[in-house]
This record gives sequence, structure tokens and C-alpha cells, in this order.
Amino acid sequence: FIEWRSDFGFKRMFGTQANQRILVRFLNALFGDEFTVTKVEFHDKEILPKSEAGKRIIYDIYCQAKPDSFRASRINEDHFPTIMSEDSEVKDYTHHFILEMQNEYSVPFEDRVLMYSSRLVADQLKRGSDYRLQPVISIAITNFKFPHLNDAPVHDMVMSDRNTGEVLTEKMRVVLLSLEALNGKSWKDLTTELEKFLYLIKNMGKMDTNSEAYKSGEYKEIFESAETGLLAAEDYELYSASAEAVREHEAAVAYAANKGKAEGRAEGWAEGRAEGRAEGMAKGIIKVVKNMLNFCMPKDQVAAINNMTVAELNTLLGQE
Repeated sequence: FIEWRSDFGFKRMFGTQANQRILVRFLNALFGDEFTVTKVEFHDKEILPKSEAGKRIIYDIYCQAKPDSFRASRINEDHFPTIMSEDSEVKDYTHHFILEMQNEYSVPFEDRVLMYSSRLVADQLKRGSDYRLQPVISIAITNFKFPHLNDAPVHDMVMSDRNTGEVLTEKMRVVLLSLEALNGKSWKDLTTELEKFLYLIKNMGKMDTNSEAYKSGEYKEIFESAETGLLAAEDYELYSASAEAVREHEAAVAYAANKGKAEGRAEGWAEGRAEGRAEGMAKGIIKVVKNMLNFCMPKDQVAAINNMTVAELNTLLGQE
């Protein structure tokens, strides 16, 4: 089946009209306690700058959806823009959704998400508008652990009071979904629709018809849409290159980490005493990060994988 974490696979599974129902199901799995949607409208993923000095933005997926019903909302409906219909004035509002798949952590990823969101917020304002905005929700599915966030699978962020948690507005909202939070979990361990979706995204490229997820029958339409045999020859070539990039990245990370750990353990045992073991472990960690850096991995990503800051990494490397 298609490797969903690849650039080609992610955009095909979530960003095509033919697979709209899959994206709708995913959005409802994520926001079902708040609202439901039945259809989305895809838009051009490229946003051109308004000046020559401005920066062009290319989203993985950009779409809009009008919720059919609200179960809970911290947004006052009076704050939504009013749109005129042909026969009467009606309240109508549309949510903007940005979806991104990110396999590597790089600084400043958070700033990029913020820029993507704020561009869609700002572009809603036209001459004479009354500043009532439509919500913009950026959803980033990450295949890494943020160095400054906990291990929760979902981080849902809005503009709120730092001391009390009171929400000022949800008109610009960032949702981070971590695939790393599913490490060590099997299909039988999953209890929610969202967890199962994240599991499919993380593992579909490794699954076959003997997989528990496939045999459960819960996501038959998704597996059918993800069959690589359905790809045209030119699409399969693009997909193969995209999927291979994901596999090479994972192999490089795993190799560097395992090699460094093995060397660190060997040197630690050679010391023979607690002090020697501690020193050996430190040398092992240094070799881990050096191997990663030798694979041209960004220093901020190396630090994140080893649960340290860039400053701590620099200090560690300076201990040799």
C-alpha cells in the first residue's frame, strides 16, 4: 500500500477530489466532538506574494469546509462574517484547513506554521470589511518529537491567556499530531478513530492484506484507495521516489542511533567501574550525534532526537 508519509502519498490520500471522503472522515475524527463536515472544497496550494519582495507559500493541502453542525464551540457565532444570500441575509461561515506532513524537525518549523496560518487569516480582509474572520486551522502531522513539547499525540493550540487558559479566539488554530506518540502500539491498543488514522498514516507503507488493520475491515475504502497497483506508470515513478526518500531518512536515523549506542556500550563496559561506565556512555552519546551529523542531519534535529537542546548538544561535543 501507499507510503502515506511520503509527499506524493500524503497529497494523493488526503488532497485529491477522488479521496475527499477520506479527508472528511479524518477531519471528523479530529474535530468530531466540536463539529462535523460532509464535504470539502480544495483550493490552489500555491499562494503568491502580494509584492516582489514577498515570499511564495506552497501548502501540502489547502481546503475549506462548512461545518454542518456544532456540538461545542468556544467561538461566539456573532463573530463569524455575515454573507448575503439571494433572498435573505443568512449567517454562513467556512473553516479554512491547511494540512502538512512533516518527517523532519527543522528550525523554525513553528514559525513556518504560524506564517502559513496568518497568511490565510490576513488574506480574508478586503477593503471595507468588518474584521470578522473565518477560522483558519493548520494541521501538522509530524514524524518526530518536538524538543519542547510533551509526548502527547495531540497538541491543540489557540490564542489564550497564559495564566488561566481562557481562550481569546480560535480563529487561528494550530493542531500538531505526533506519529511518534504511537511508537510501541499495535492496532489492538488503539481506542479512538483519530489514533487509528494516525496509525494508518504511520504504518500503511509497511502493511499488507495480513495486517490487523486491513483484516479489521474498518477502513476498507482507505486501503482500496491506497493500492499501489492503481497508480498510473508515471504516478508510480513519482511515488517510488517520494517513498524512497522517507525510507532513506528512517534508515539513516536508525543506523546512526544504533551504531552509536553499540559503540557507547562497548566503551562503557571497558572502563569496568561506575565512573568508567558513565564516561563510556557519554562517549557513546557523542558518537551517536556525530554519526547523525555525518549523515548531514541538521543539528537541531539531532538535538531533538537525543532529547537535548542545541546548546546542550554543542556543550556535549565540546567535552571531547
